[in-house]
Amino acid sequence: MAGVKLRTLRTFAHPDFSNYVVHMTGRNGNRVEEVPQEICNMDAGERLAYILMERGIRPHPAYGGASLIPVTCLSECTPAGLKALVLLSRYEPFGIGFTKDYVFAAGGGPALYIRADEWESVSSLPDALKARSIRLWPGASATGTEVLPESLKSRSDWRHEREWRLRGPLSFDWLSVAFLIFPTPKDRLDVLCYADHHTDYYAEMEAIPFLLVDPKSGAMETHGIAL
Repeated sequence: MAGVKLRTLRTFAHPDFSNYVVHMTGRNGNRVEEVPQEICNMDAGERLAYILMERGIRPHPAYGGASLIPVTCLSECTPAGLKALVLLSRYEPFGIGFTKDYVFAAGGGPALYIRADEWESVSSLPDALKARSIRLWPGASATGTEVLPESLKSRSDWRHEREWRLRGPLSFDWLSVAFLIFPTPKDRLDVLCYADHHTDYYAEMEAIPFLLVDPKSGAMETHGIAL
């Protein structure tokens, strides 16, 4: 925002709230066709290594979004929430975390959950708001002979991801990264060594705080950061 100096967001000491958001690199499930095949072919560790090599997260159209506007997607990162996403097999435990302040200052913010019976109005929103809009609906069936549009028939409920979105890419320097996520110490070493093979930043990457999240038990170890 030109000509504006933002104050920092409030931080909260709350058991069901986090001051961080995380971009997970191993999402299980459908993807939009616009995601390049080279990225689809990578495993979660390779995607995280490439993010570190490029010092940025590439945007893509969001699955089930209101438009094909490329966005960077992140989720609020409470320890219990992160554990649940991994144990539900929604994500593999590879990711990169930032403060909400950093993402907000870059132009991001919480996703806008819009009821499906109000969804038509999303098309008239500015692209910046359209990019953060997510259809929220439990699904429905007609009580008579009325034919319902697909947006009313089908379920769309992603509230548990507590999503934040940023229109476009999210670039960063090393001091902007709050933490990294790995399943094991070996996975951390593999990702950092792979990224270092293509860069000269091993010392900077090694200094980043990190979490270890066991994909079977959800047990979490924090190294250099308190969530």
